[in-house]
Amino acid sequence: MATSDLPRGYKPLLESDPKSFRIDGKISVRSIAAAFYQGSIDCIDPSRTAPLRAYLAAESFKRAPAFIFEKLFVDRMRKNHEVSQGWHVCGSDKEGRRIWFKLSEGPDNDTELETAFARSLMYRKFQVWKAWFDNKGLHLKAMHAEGKTFTACQFLDANPCGMRTPQKYPPDFNSSSALSEAAVSLFSKWTIEEANDLIRSRIFINCFLEVTGGYPFDIDAVCRQNDTIFVAEFKRKYPSAGNTFGMDMHLARLAGILPDEHPLFHFVLEDHAGLNGKHDDPATHLLNAHEEGSGFTWLGIHLRKGFEIEFPRTMGTHGLDSGQHGGNRKQVSIPRSAFKVLPNAKEVIDSSILSGR
Repeated sequence: MATSDLPRGYKPLLESDPKSFRIDGKISVRSIAAAFYQGSIDCIDPSRTAPLRAYLAAESFKRAPAFIFEKLFVDRMRKNHEVSQGWHVCGSDKEGRRIWFKLSEGPDNDTELETAFARSLMYRKFQVWKAWFDNKGLHLKAMHAEGKTFTACQFLDANPCGMRTPQKYPPDFNSSSALSEAAVSLFSKWTIEEANDLIRSRIFINCFLEVTGGYPFDIDAVCRQNDTIFVAEFKRKYPSAGNTFGMDMHLARLAGILPDEHPLFHFVLEDHAGLNGKHDDPATHLLNAHEEGSGFTWLGIHLRKGFEIEFPRTMGTHGLDSGQHGGNRKQVSIPRSAFKVLPNAKEVIDSSILSGR
């Protein structure tokens, strides 16, 4: 087991009333994290502890609509793909290799797709850790390996993956803006199971992975169509005034570490509202939770290793435009003409168009 070099950043969360971490009386990510580490959240049915709306109110106001669009995308992909969700990429180990985490429903329920993808990563010396919630909290174990099962606190104390980045508090990125009422209305159509899955995924990344300090990012989906296993990233976007799309730099890192046989496909739901709708609530542009309507076009691109060299121009997002954490962020600028229009994607998405087959 690796000797821990991570400060015990989560421990102050055990010492105070979670309410003391609220901001202006509003629930914050840190107050949720404190409740989680103190065992006050029912991880089997977290919506019983607080409704989905309360958890989302602690995050950037853009997150709620984003989750609606992401679910629309994944549901569309499921029509003709095998789909696995819950994959995350986190900080590096002592050899500089990224560490993968898979949030699952339990310790022994891997699908054949998940097993194949995980073994491909492990063959290339990546660590892959499985995580799951039960009525006692969060547990983690190295995937497809004998060894100890850790609680979240034990994992952070022992640092068994040898992560190099120091721990930190969970960030506080409450929005002063009101939660998207259009998104809340669409969430009301979700089942309790769907709401709980989203709550657990947010607890996992905000209250655990963020505490490692490993600058985690989640993977929207790992998919298989025919014999190709690929990673799918998705965004609702509109082109800039120069008719380009900005790709986040973490996608360049992701493209660089993926095995060659698992390409990175980026799917874009182009919002025709464009710059004119920049300050609108994007959830109001949808017909309903399952239909985007005529105001959108589906596009896609195969982001190959080194795509940031192929497209050397960059652009920036600023302040609230840059999503979850705010602030300024550099992006790779890719012309809209480099994307392929995905015909009939409003019914079925054909990912083979992006692989050239």
